[in-house]
Amino acid sequence: MNNNDLALEFSLSTDTYELSDRQLVEQFFKSRKSKATSQNYFKGLSYVLGFSRDDRDAATSKIADFVTFAKQNRAMVEFKLIDWILKKKDGVAGATLRSYVSATKSLLEYCGVTINWKQVQSVLPAARRTADRDATPMEATRKLYAIADLRIKFLVSLFASSGIRIGALDYLRVKDLREFKSGDVTIGLLSIYTGEPEHYETFCSSECLDLWKEYRAERERLGEKVTGDSPLLRNQSIHFFHRKSGRVEERKYEMVRAISSNSVRDLFSQLWHKAAYPTRPWKEVHGWRSAFKTTLTSAGMQSIRVELLMGHVQGLQQSYDHPTTEALAKDYVAHEHLLTISEALELASKLKKAEAEKNNADAQLRSTNQTLLKRLEEKDAQDQVRFAKYDLLMKEMKAAQEKLS
Repeated sequence: MNNNDLALEFSLSTDTYELSDRQLVEQFFKSRKSKATSQNYFKGLSYVLGFSRDDRDAATSKIADFVTFAKQNRAMVEFKLIDWILKKKDGVAGATLRSYVSATKSLLEYCGVTINWKQVQSVLPAARRTADRDATPMEATRKLYAIADLRIKFLVSLFASSGIRIGALDYLRVKDLREFKSGDVTIGLLSIYTGEPEHYETFCSSECLDLWKEYRAERERLGEKVTGDSPLLRNQSIHFFHRKSGRVEERKYEMVRAISSNSVRDLFSQLWHKAAYPTRPWKEVHGWRSAFKTTLTSAGMQSIRVELLMGHVQGLQQSYDHPTTEALAKDYVAHEHLLTISEALELASKLKKAEAEKNNADAQLRSTNQTLLKRLEEKDAQDQVRFAKYDLLMKEMKAAQEKLS
């Protein structure tokens, strides 16, 4: 390859070039670390600027117009942004408002617009930090799981047992989930954000792996050719009702596409209503990520290992020696029953623990009995020596008496 092919193209000219604000906006979204981050920024800006996300081209034009306005009217942008925050702060969570404003700040700074962000941020409400309350309780998870179909059961188990972010679904392909054997247990090894700077590996439970096999077999039964590049989660199949037979038959979509994270979020919002949780302290999906962290740390897993399994590796790579995948898997399997939705594995774990405690108690009892028996044997031996000495003494005394008589 010629080095010139890798160089930026410039031409000598007396003309002055200026990038349009639309070009800057498009480049801003393309330059984000990941597709998920870009989508989150786009969503945040849609709330601040009040545009529909359905038409991306029109939305980009609206954002570009905002940037143009901000370059010419910085004081007015500050005023309107603060006014918008004051109107929304009573009805929108502090953390949510902060994320929306953060998206706006990143955009304007990228496009070279500087405003008094200290003044804007001073009116933002505090972000509520209650990780324990935000964690989805297992009881609620089991209620939702009970009303879900096979695809959603797999999805619930995936979120609950791996702690992945909802944005990871946009990247997951079939080849990103592999079987991994740890001792006598086979769990799932997940490759998250493959090909991205945020790439990391984590695990999902054996229950989740079994559900995946059922879900994959169901997709293949409907005629889909599932390959390594197929989406791990796909769009739903179509149901046809035959008037003559009165039967409902299932057919696949001709075009297979990955289910988007936004669709999943909307789907779970509806499912939580059906599961009798119309309002709840945890988020539709992120609550399982919070529960993953809370459950494992409370059970005694090292914090650094939990952070690694959640993809919080930035800043940790240089400070700590990473455990091997085998070591992480062994630690994960030891706590797997706490992340399993079916109560069977949890009950089996409790039974195993009870049996271990009983065996330990029996071993201690046997050890105590052996110690006591050894002491009795030693005492018997000592008594026999004393009796022998006594008999010898009596014989000597009797012999002495006979001599005197």
